[in-house]
Amino acid sequence: QATQVLNAIKQYEVVTSGGLSMLKPGDNPYWGGPDCLNPSYFAPGYYRAFAQYAPASGDAAFWQTLANDTYTLLNRMANLTTGLVPNWATSSGAASTCANNTDYAIFGWDAIRSPWRIAVDYVWWGTPEAKAYLERINGWSMGIGPVALLDEYTLDGSPWATPTGGRPAPSHNARASGAWAAAALAHDQATADAYVAEAVANKNYGPTASAYYPMSLRVLYLMLASGQFTTCGNNG
Repeated sequence: QATQVLNAIKQYEVVTSGGLSMLKPGDNPYWGGPDCLNPSYFAPGYYRAFAQYAPASGDAAFWQTLANDTYTLLNRMANLTTGLVPNWATSSGAASTCANNTDYAIFGWDAIRSPWRIAVDYVWWGTPEAKAYLERINGWSMGIGPVALLDEYTLDGSPWATPTGGRPAPSHNARASGAWAAAALAHDQATADAYVAEAVANKNYGPTASAYYPMSLRVLYLMLASGQFTTCGNNG
């Protein structure tokens, strides 16, 4: 069953453009490919795990290439100072309107997952590119501190001032605390401890109607920080 899923992802959800392999947001033709990417879906740590259990000859190289090319794409999309990426982007690094919402260009409720995705690659495999990316985020976030970081920013690190669709203003909630804590895992123990402690303490889930999202993410963030989110394989 797992092999069937991996083969389907490879066939229907990965596209190559400009010499780079990249994960599409889905298998529907609507998503197109290089002009409609969601960087918070990029999961290079998973791809490296898939490579270890590649079901067919050549698949290991396919997954490793997808993992490595992730960082070329992320570095194109990310702000040079903060490391923040947009909710939706093209393979050239520009923000993309493909998702039909007005928040596509900010680090928002989609992009908030990106630090955790990359932290998984760092924690599982010690990937140098993952550490370098996360430390760019840490360099910015540590200037604000774990108890004040919000969940939506412009890419230059300014709080998002005009949320749309009736959504609340950016706030210090569980969705935010866990994301920044995941990034801090790549810094030092004292910093990681301080950020994770805030993620444990912060149970602000926002409006009840959308509370499932930060609650779910909080579980994943804290599992990673506590060593309980693993490949269940060669790296323990």
